[in-house]
Amino acid sequence: MPPTLTKSAPRGARTVEELVDALEQEIGYRHQEAVAAKAATQEDRRARISAEAHIERQLRLAGKTRADVATLQRAIVERPHLYDRLPTALHVCEKRIVNPGHWRIAPPAEHESLLSSVVESADPADVEKLARQLMDAGANGYLLCALAFQRVAARAPELFGAMTAEEEAERANGASARVRAAEQQLGAVRERLLGLAARLAALTRKLV
Repeated sequence: MPPTLTKSAPRGARTVEELVDALEQEIGYRHQEAVAAKAATQEDRRARISAEAHIERQLRLAGKTRADVATLQRAIVERPHLYDRLPTALHVCEKRIVNPGHWRIAPPAEHESLLSSVVESADPADVEKLARQLMDAGANGYLLCALAFQRVAARAPELFGAMTAEEEAERANGASARVRAAEQQLGAVRERLLGLAARLAALTRKLV
């Protein structure tokens, strides 16, 4: 079934000019819908999820508790000679969270990828050394990430929002669905125009 004209478009067009005017209005309306939908997908997703949601997610992945976060922080501060790689890794974690900030949407879910991204080294041995020190401290990369989120949130709470990760994902998916729907509507109007153009061309040939 061909798409109906919008409420704002003229109805009952009796001339070619009226039909063109109606189609112009419909295309303009559909285009505005598409632009608005795409703008919704380009909102800064980094500032929508709460720091608490990020911390809880990392703790679930780590299989740890808030008490373990405090224990890790004490180990980094009180025993730097044993865990010399952890302060640098924690600092890099915090940088990833702040800028460019994509970790405020979601840090790497795979543990090895998470460690590799905070080591900033192409040498697998460096990743292994960090993993070993974390293990010796009774921690892992996820717990380190939870500590990083906690520290960043304490000094820059404005970087975070109030949503859970699930709420943010639902909002982002809804915006993407709007884009797809708007593009489908524009495609339907385009097909309709092509059909009308073919009919007009046929009528024009009859006038020659």
